Amino acid sequence: MEKDDELKIVTDALPAAAVRCARDQTFLWVNPCYAKWMARPAAQIIGRKLADVIGREAMREIEPYIGRVLNGEQVQYERLARFPGLGERWLNWQYQPMGDGWVAIGTDVHDRKLAEEALKAERQRK
Repeated sequence: MEKDDELKIVTDALPAAAVRCARDQTFLWVNPCYAKWMARPAAQIIGRKLADVIGREAMREIEPYIGRVLNGEQVQYERLARFPGLGERWLNWQYQPMGDGWVAIGTDVHDRKLAEEALKAERQRK
């Protein structure tokens, strides 16, 4: 089995979104989880610009993180985002720079984030 085949098996099985983007912000590949979040087949995402897939507003929100990863920095952040196949959810994203772009892994942390907010509100009430 080729290394690329092994990597595909792993990324396809992840319970998280995984994407690979070029420096020009073109999708090079996405895993099935990300395609599901976007409510479209991977073939309709790969080769397109990030802004064309996620929208201009979302793009404005994540541009600072993209700038940092393109400067060689590992980046991690959480944001409330809306995806067509997922709805509005808190997501944790981790970007790893690569010479010709970056890889990003996104996990749904919505339930944890809501629990944290409920605990914080409870502490403030006391």
